[in-house]
Amino acid sequence: MASTAAVDSYGEIVEQVWKLERYMANPVVLFGHQSRELPIGRSTFVGVRGGQLECTVRFASPEANPKAEQVWQLVKEDVLRAVSVGFMPGSVRYEKRGGEDVAVLSDNELHEISIVPIPANPEALAKMRAKGIGHTATVNGSRTTANDELLELAMESDDELDTTEPDSLDELILRDVENFQRTSGKAEPAWIANANDELTALASDERAFSNMDEVL
Repeated sequence: MASTAAVDSYGEIVEQVWKLERYMANPVVLFGHQSRELPIGRSTFVGVRGGQLECTVRFASPEANPKAEQVWQLVKEDVLRAVSVGFMPGSVRYEKRGGEDVAVLSDNELHEISIVPIPANPEALAKMRAKGIGHTATVNGSRTTANDELLELAMESDDELDTTEPDSLDELILRDVENFQRTSGKAEPAWIANANDELTALASDERAFSNMDEVL
């Protein structure tokens, strides 16, 4: 499963009302939300079943992207299991849950799916199943083919379109650890923080162009 309506680590509820058209036009799977790097695979199925968002992922071959093979091996060895989704909520309202106001996000437009070292939601874990055709790999002690092996992702919806681009795997892990630690307290909705970051970046770019004009 890709998402449920449980309260997530940001103190938010993601209603299972999804807009999938944009994602299905380019159903890439990333590692750590790193959109500037090559995808490690693509989704062959995405849909809401039983009130939960589910997806199935096909990994890229090692010839196409060696990093995809590295991630796949870590998944098979049960070292790398966590997943995350990036999306943009279309609407938000507030409801009382346990005496607190909780943001309920709805009409959510799915942008990307990522495999991550540590998710914001500790229940965001992956389930595996293997199929054939492609380069070889070992699964449960038997020979099979990994190019068409499918990873069925079971994950809570945790990161709302994190646009941060870490410079290294260490930075990525530190960022995810910080997200995970946010489960201990109420935090500002991630989509609001990301919007503020984007506005700040745009303002910075505008100042840079202004300074360039002065130099010229």
